[in-house]
Amino acid sequence: SIHLDGLKMGLKAGANIVMPVLTPEENRRDYTLYANKKHSAFETLRQDIKAAGYEPTLWQWGDSPHYFKRRGRE
Repeated sequence: SIHLDGLKMGLKAGANIVMPVLTPEENRRDYTLYANKKHSAFETLRQDIKAAGYEPTLWQWGDSPHYFKRRGRE
């Protein structure tokens, strides 16, 4: 993201999916989808998500907080 706090801002706004760059460094220039996309090691990304107040999970179903508010199930 362009903004330094873009990940945190997105999560606080209700984002429930994060798309990290996992392409190896030596191949990254061949697979650039977004200009200026921040690259983080997986563990760094995990720590950033925790620092924003969320618990990252893999391969589990998850709905955004907005969904639960909309359904009246906060």
